Amino acid sequence: MKQKLTNRQKQIYDFIHDQIVEHGISPSSADIKRQFNLRTSNGVMCHVNALERKGWIKRDRFCYRGIKLAGENVTQFAHLRLGQAVKIGGVYIGKCAHDSETGQTTLELIAPNTYGEVKQA
Repeated sequence: MKQKLTNRQKQIYDFIHDQIVEHGISPSSADIKRQFNLRTSNGVMCHVNALERKGWIKRDRFCYRGIKLAGENVTQFAHLRLGQAVKIGGVYIGKCAHDSETGQTTLELIAPNTYGEVKQA
């Protein structure tokens, strides 16, 4: 269960949330430090640790920009024309075909580290 945040923690959480939704990746500690005029990286880590301890985020300490939103699905929408592609959360999505009779649209998804290998499901 998520614990209540201080005003400053809420501001930092909102910044992290917005960066993940808008850019598909969490901000770096330098980004957070700059955004909130924090003097030290330790100040950033104190806030990030509090957000994790209170259940709002999860971190991969071995991954640069490894902050994830805890227990929250982030929905992103993309309107694609035939032949267009977009990257959402590390997955490339492209519109390959649309059948106007059935209304079916075929999308191609390429996940990271698959080297473009396509598998049919």
